[in-house]
Order: sequence, then C-alpha cells, then structure tokens
Amino acid sequence: MSYQALEMLVGEAIIDQEFRSRLLNGQRPHILQQYDLTPEERRMLLSIQANSLEEFAACIYHWLQTQTHPGGATPWLAA
Repeated sequence: MSYQALEMLVGEAIIDQEFRSRLLNGQRPHILQQYDLTPEERRMLLSIQANSLEEFAACIYHWLQTQTHPGGATPWLAA
C-alpha cells in the first residue's frame, strides 16, 4: 500500500487550489497517473464522489480504516 502517495495527493490538494479543483471536477484519472498507487487505491480514489476536499479526504480516511498495515492486522489509522 502506498500510504505516502495518498498523503501526498491530499497534501497537494490542500495547498494548490487548481489541483484541488481538477481532482474534484472530472480530471482525477489523469491526476492519479502521477502517483505510485496500487490498483485497489486507484479504484477507490476513482470511485469517490465528493464536492469538497473535506468529503474527498473523509472517504480516503474511512477506506484506510478498513485496511491492514503491512506489518500486521492493525488498521492504518487508529481510532
């Protein structure tokens, strides 16, 4: 899993308004080509329907909660 790629994607969306707009308005497939994502991550990101960065990030967060850490069965993000 490329957690760092997801983190970079959200980070860039936070600081770059044009990038954020493209991410939320139909240009996501093109944007995702720039990141080292697994096929599963790519599918998850393409399936997100969000009108704001907050909604987009929340979907990623909830998805990460269901994933296991490479070193064991602990979720990526502890509650």
